[in-house]
Amino acid sequence: MNLYYDLSFLNRYRGDVVNELVNEIRNDSKALTALSAIQLLQALSRNSNALGHKEYMLIDLLLRNLSNMMNEFDTDQKAHIFKLIATLNLQFSPPRYRIPYMLYTLRPQLKESFDTCSEKGVLYIVQAYKYLPKEYPTDLLNEIKEMVLLTIQHSNSSIKSYFLLEFFFAVSELKKSRRFAEEKWKTLMDEVANRITHDDFMGRYTNMQKILETLYELKIHHEPTLQAVVTKITQSPEVAFYGTLYELLVAQRVDVTPMLDKVNLSLE
Repeated sequence: MNLYYDLSFLNRYRGDVVNELVNEIRNDSKALTALSAIQLLQALSRNSNALGHKEYMLIDLLLRNLSNMMNEFDTDQKAHIFKLIATLNLQFSPPRYRIPYMLYTLRPQLKESFDTCSEKGVLYIVQAYKYLPKEYPTDLLNEIKEMVLLTIQHSNSSIKSYFLLEFFFAVSELKKSRRFAEEKWKTLMDEVANRITHDDFMGRYTNMQKILETLYELKIHHEPTLQAVVTKITQSPEVAFYGTLYELLVAQRVDVTPMLDKVNLSLE
């Protein structure tokens, strides 16, 4: 199992190893542990666009065994499994061409134990919905979105900036019908904007650039975020020419003259 996991990073031929794995698990289901099950799903997910027939057989066998192992996983591990299975897009793949029943089994379990889920587990669930088809129920996702918004409104200091940023990116990658309505987007983006000027992590150049790229792709004009980026750069003691960031601001009709003036003055 470790060999297959390692080969998945190299995108090398895995057929013979897969045959051995299928035979090993068929002959002794105890050969599959909680850790090795997650490792196999990670490896399969990593190459989900280039899986062979035998690998789909392995997935089918793996899912059947997982149904008897759920008590061995904590909530975060279940959330991780939820995401990994979703990324396989099995509704488009042989042999069954349908949403795996395991995803329907995990949904109520995750809802029931949601209070014990870490920030990483929450992100796993949101990220999974990027791959789930429109007919899959969104109640779990909706509860997470509402929970995060309520926390922002009533206890924003309890949310880490890393989680807030990754949550923003994860929601932005969902189908439009699964994202936030306009007012709820505003609540999330207002918090992001506030942290750009007051938080070193959120105010990093790479993070600000990715935020602006995401807003541009979603065709969202959020003035507080745009102005927060301008303020962060103009007030920074460091002087640098952020060409890509300036282009993104100009695309949103922001005047970048103050930032360019700052660069020009440093060159005089």
